[in-house]
Amino acid sequence: MSKVSNVLPTMTAWAAHLLAWVAGAWIAFAPLSQGVYYSGSGAGGSSSTLNSEEWTHYTETLIESNGLWVVSYLIIPLILTGIVVFTLHRADIGKVWRKVLIWVIVIALFGFCVLTVFSIGIFYLPAALVIAAVADSLARDTAQR
Repeated sequence: MSKVSNVLPTMTAWAAHLLAWVAGAWIAFAPLSQGVYYSGSGAGGSSSTLNSEEWTHYTETLIESNGLWVVSYLIIPLILTGIVVFTLHRADIGKVWRKVLIWVIVIALFGFCVLTVFSIGIFYLPAALVIAAVADSLARDTAQR
């Protein structure tokens, strides 16, 4: 692959990697859950007898509500998109192996999004779509030669 035809897929892969970082940071540090609890006595009574000043509203990030172990799930898309960026920068990888590796990563990233669609997967879908565009661009570039 020539340097000129490698620029667009590389820039696009970096964009996908950046999208994965933004999604991971948003999920990790944005307040995604909220709730209310009553801290006063008589919590078993009717709501008319409860003091409104003893209600506490709170928000929690994903890490606060589930623990630090959830970072291991947030890292998976970062690693996958990072491998694509690294693969595009390596000159000694053959065209076929490059395409195969990137398509395997596309499938893995979409699989991750599908498996976690009701929690964090939807946030990583833009990165998965951009990586799929990189794979398609490489496939079209190779087919035109």
